[in-house]
Amino acid sequence: MKKDTIKNRVNIIPYRPELNKITGSITASILLNQIIYWWNKSGKRKFYKFTEPCGHKLYKKGDSWCEELGFTKRQFNTAIKKIAFKRGKTKNLIKKEDAIVEYYTNSERLTYYIVKVDLFNTLLKNISQIYSEKESTLLTKTTTENTTGESHSKDDNILATSKKKQKLLTLISKRKKILGTPKRR
Repeated sequence: MKKDTIKNRVNIIPYRPELNKITGSITASILLNQIIYWWNKSGKRKFYKFTEPCGHKLYKKGDSWCEELGFTKRQFNTAIKKIAFKRGKTKNLIKKEDAIVEYYTNSERLTYYIVKVDLFNTLLKNISQIYSEKESTLLTKTTTENTTGESHSKDDNILATSKKKQKLLTLISKRKKILGTPKRR
């Protein structure tokens, strides 16, 4: 009798919560992480992938986004709109310069994905800096309070107004305006 346990599964999809600051949603973060995975696996070159199972001659069973991620087509479409710009489409949710991924479908009905590595790395680096600044601020504040019994909010304000943090917060704010606030169910 074969048991289907987590340890026996080979296709575990990682989830990186820090990407939510960039994407605005869990599904978009999971999709972005997989796009990055396939981008790296394809030698940091464009790659094609099908949205869902189909009859295309190059389609292989289990090799579509919906099958790989366990997403419905609607979940996939909602997620991709939050992170990507589709070439040839007149109404994209985000501008080309704000998109982490660009994609297009060619005449053979293959959809290719291209990662804008510089933008992604900049966003990721800035988010990491904000987290480390936040931790540093908390550590400094706690240490100061423990040793002197008072807090130095002036030092905290200096960290909070750093140019990099402001730039990232502006970009994240801009993305939130475009993407909207996630709805609670």
